[in-house]
Amino acid sequence: AWVAMDVHQLGYITLREIDEDAFDALASFRSWAYKKFGGVMLAFEALDRDASGGLTIREFKKAAKDHGYRGDVMKLWANLNCDGDGQLQPAECSFLEDWEMDVVGRNAEL
Repeated sequence: AWVAMDVHQLGYITLREIDEDAFDALASFRSWAYKKFGGVMLAFEALDRDASGGLTIREFKKAAKDHGYRGDVMKLWANLNCDGDGQLQPAECSFLEDWEMDVVGRNAEL
């Protein structure tokens, strides 16, 4: 089954092959966060205006808009708030800090 998903025959699959919408939302946010703030966790800190350590959907939408994020915030929220508790925690975003964008870039060219 995995071989069938490896459409570019690279020997591995990425999120892009599994869920392209999730890939697009997360990659867009990661790129924006690095350009605007220098990193995903720095972006999280900037979005968390009350320094509570977490973001509600309302807080997230407003802060993202105020900081100029133009991506689909609801799609992004759905892919980050995996536990569905209505509160985005740093741990739910931190994996984006180490996401291998060189792999993302190579796959984008195929």
